[in-house]
Amino acid sequence: MRWFSCLFLAAAFLALTAPSAMAATVVKFDLTRLVSNADVIVVADVVDTEAAQGESGRVYTTITFRTQETLKGQPGKTFSIRQVGGTAGDLSTFVPGMPHFEPKQQVFLFVSDFDTRPVITGLSQGRFEVVSDPDDETRLVVPRLQGVHLVEPGKPPTESDEPQAPDTTVPPTDDTDVPKVSLRIRDHNELFGQTHKFEAFRDQVRQLVEAQESPR
Repeated sequence: MRWFSCLFLAAAFLALTAPSAMAATVVKFDLTRLVSNADVIVVADVVDTEAAQGESGRVYTTITFRTQETLKGQPGKTFSIRQVGGTAGDLSTFVPGMPHFEPKQQVFLFVSDFDTRPVITGLSQGRFEVVSDPDDETRLVVPRLQGVHLVEPGKPPTESDEPQAPDTTVPPTDDTDVPKVSLRIRDHNELFGQTHKFEAFRDQVRQLVEAQESPR
């Protein structure tokens, strides 16, 4: 019976710890930090996704985008991002917090390290889906934040940190690379907890880009 008791306790431990183990812990980004940490910001169409097994044995997916509108950087007419995760044949690799893409989607992207090894800024924080309202007239920007624990900069994660439930505290903005502008900064609940009208969201991003790139 002792081995059964040990097995039961081990299973109970895994059940309790599984939710945390399946989430990536990342620093919270408000809109100002997303803009300042991204080399490229675009509205783009997902043209294709292709998964293949890499030399490490893990599966990588290459996502090809067609640029529709550029708000920051020089991405070109098309560009690709290769990220860990995906399914190739019978092999799958899953990375918590990694954004997911499907062909024919339109997305609002924040991309870091674009000229070296481009990645989505802040994992799924830097990927928003562009969709049409049911009336088919209003375009919306929808956050797809999933599989992540968001924590304040410099604060260790705790058991109270819940994925997809960011608090309303705005990270400090005393970084030298983040200018203080007179724009209303969206807190985490506003940024990731609701949809946004496309034009208003795009305009605020554009203003932040202009403010950060203007001479000081």
